[in-house]
Amino acid sequence: MNIKYEPLHITVESWGSAVSLLSLAGYVDVWTAPELKQVLIDLHGQGIHRLVVDLNGLDFIHATGMGVLLGAHKRALVQGGAVELVCRRDEFLELLEIGGLTAVFRIYGSPEDARAQLGLA
Repeated sequence: MNIKYEPLHITVESWGSAVSLLSLAGYVDVWTAPELKQVLIDLHGQGIHRLVVDLNGLDFIHATGMGVLLGAHKRALVQGGAVELVCRRDEFLELLEIGGLTAVFRIYGSPEDARAQLGLA
């Protein structure tokens, strides 16, 4: 049996002094979730308390990855920020719905929609 392991790729784009876009590609699973968590913690430590995370480039996201995003959201809320998602993939939206996370995260269809809604366009 051959298992192809796809790494996680994270691109961070600053949208101003306190907002960043994280574009994710590849897999977020139990092996790569710690990398995502560290990036989120580092950004929080730099004073970036509003994060828009684009899930559309992912091939897979495990519940562990959703937990990392939820933890980052809770940390951001304490500072008056939030983690918001960009997601138009039905399978990920279904996972968010089943987990009750559509009530937690604000979800946009595209990074452009997020920028406009946040008044950054």
